[in-house]
Amino acid sequence: MTIFVRTLDGQTCDCRFCLVNVTINANSERSFSLTDPCRAGTAAAVSSLNVQSKDGSGFQIYTKDNPSDLSYYTAGSINSTVSCFNKGSGFNVGGVKSQIYVVIRCKELFRSCSLHYSISLICIPITATSTSRSTPSSTVTVTASVKPVTSLSPVATPNWVGTFNMVHRCDTKTCCCPSGQASLSRENNNYLRVQCQFVGQCPSTAYLNILIPMPNSFQTQIAFLGDPIQITLSQDSSTIELRNLRAPECSESARRNDAMSTAIINSMLIALLSGLVSLKQFVM
Repeated sequence: MTIFVRTLDGQTCDCRFCLVNVTINANSERSFSLTDPCRAGTAAAVSSLNVQSKDGSGFQIYTKDNPSDLSYYTAGSINSTVSCFNKGSGFNVGGVKSQIYVVIRCKELFRSCSLHYSISLICIPITATSTSRSTPSSTVTVTASVKPVTSLSPVATPNWVGTFNMVHRCDTKTCCCPSGQASLSRENNNYLRVQCQFVGQCPSTAYLNILIPMPNSFQTQIAFLGDPIQITLSQDSSTIELRNLRAPECSESARRNDAMSTAIINSMLIALLSGLVSLKQFVM
């Protein structure tokens, strides 16, 4: 899960609970991770992250799934050098992995960085992506119909994958609003990556890039900048509603820009099937 957070300078950054000291050599980095990887059914994440320079030295901070990997999550201060970084509760960064690494890099060229920090890494439960099977109760009532009824109405199936264009009803003068397009793509079959730019009253240039278990219903929920965001897909999979549960006035809607939605395609297939059945009866 990837969330942009703001960076703060040393004069406004509160690091009163930063009780651990560390010295990082010039132009070098240090990584921090869980002592034991997360167990099956859970994923590693950063709960809180507070780092402050004791001597005014500058550093950058970011997160990785693998310390030797060149790629990193776009959360932290990777785009700027800071002397203090503070993000408390609600900070939840990480992929669906058993381990996560917080990397602090000293950006000084000729002197080391003397820092103190407080880093909290946790394991969070992963929502199952497969449809759970229900266990029938001990008492089952069966109702038989006199005439068997065959329905040609398609069963709605959520199609989350696609590109959705914002309708821009969120007020950027008072809110941090989704903007442009929201890209929802399938990743590793079982996960959905949600990407979207945010503009307006945001703490910094905000970009949502989050990986969640693929929803098996028409609704899911994420967190962005500490706010819970409920994403609802319409029954025909043509629109999505991004509802800010903490600030409903900062909600937004988006329309799929695909040629046809899943429901329309399903309806066409049903119509074609019905036509073939009628033709077969006519021929016979």
